[in-house]
Amino acid sequence: RPWLGHVDLQGRFALAPLSYEALEHAAPFASDQCPEGVVAVAGNTLRIVSVERLGESFNTTKCRLRYTPRELSVNPDRRTLAIVEADQSTVPYQQREGPEGPAGEK
Repeated sequence: RPWLGHVDLQGRFALAPLSYEALEHAAPFASDQCPEGVVAVAGNTLRIVSVERLGESFNTTKCRLRYTPRELSVNPDRRTLAIVEADQSTVPYQQREGPEGPAGEK
């Protein structure tokens, strides 16, 4: 996954993941149509990339976990993640009480 290094609004260096395919080479690029961009090579293709809304989250999905995450597995063919959860000495899910009510449900 490609990452973009930039200076944020507070003047600190920050890294942000790009939601883009793997790039082999990249360099800064500027033109009248693209004042701040990146020219990059991906395979046998030359690409000009303009980054908009830098610093905002993208391609994120939140999911509530019942237990402590113990392991993460990536399946690149299906582009999915699998999270293994486990805890010792836990209360069965049906008997659990939490801030959202019985069994952690709203």
